[in-house]
Amino acid sequence: QFGVVSPKLLMNTRSFDVGAASMLPGWAAELQGKGSNHKPETEEYGISSFVYRSDRPFHPERLHNMLQEGLPLTGVLRSKG
Repeated sequence: QFGVVSPKLLMNTRSFDVGAASMLPGWAAELQGKGSNHKPETEEYGISSFVYRSDRPFHPERLHNMLQEGLPLTGVLRSKG
């Protein structure tokens, strides 16, 4: 099943060394906006986001029904709130 990974395989692996990475030439160039041919992930993968704000909350029963149907949220990978 896709995406099913034990957190133990990902957390506290000590495989990333920020000191060593910061010494690589591409690190400084990227931070200064001089990265060579770097395409932001938002452009490369079509990632977008928006913030919905309203003083009036969603109707609990209608929101529950919509979430159960799942149709309007096709493609949503993350939501918070």
